[in-house]
Amino acid sequence: MPVLLREAAALLLAGGPRRVVDGTLGLGGHAGEILGSDAGLCLLGIDRDGGLVRAARARLAEFGTRFMAAQGSYADLQEHMARIGWEQADGVLLDLGYCSAQVDDPTRGFSFNHDAPLDLRFAPEEGETAAALLERLTEEELSAVIAAYGEAVSYTHLRAHETVLDLVCRLLLEKKKIKKNKWQADICPRTDQTAIQYLLNK
Repeated sequence: MPVLLREAAALLLAGGPRRVVDGTLGLGGHAGEILGSDAGLCLLGIDRDGGLVRAARARLAEFGTRFMAAQGSYADLQEHMARIGWEQADGVLLDLGYCSAQVDDPTRGFSFNHDAPLDLRFAPEEGETAAALLERLTEEELSAVIAAYGEAVSYTHLRAHETVLDLVCRLLLEKKKIKKNKWQADICPRTDQTAIQYLLNK
């Protein structure tokens, strides 16, 4: 479910824009709401996940040439716009984070509800997995990443061969031996996973 769907669309449509960019297209929830609210508007959707781009194209096919989609990063917004002949846009939407479809996919490793390999890539066809990254980084590099992005003190509990469930269960078992650390036990896996996810997808 897109976050603040109608509110975001209303803000973007307030100035009567003709060209809008959705830099985090996902499954096209925001894009569909925006396109459906103004028949004179064109929208470019961008997402790093090729599977989501294909799904959004199918979902929004009814809007014809008013909807265009590109696989890539919103960091390269100017390049994506240039490819379709746009020099500027009237509005840009960024719904930062990952898409619910990525969390629901048990093969991606984003969810603590599935026992999945440590992948964590927004674009599964690009670059290395989280498991490969953990195998490659030195202890010093991994410690620095987690200290900078994960808010965790220790890096020693991360093991490249583990699945998400392996990691979470072992952490909970180890840390719950000390009751005062219960909060840390619940949050530590998430902060460490977030650190590795950020490094892979920045």
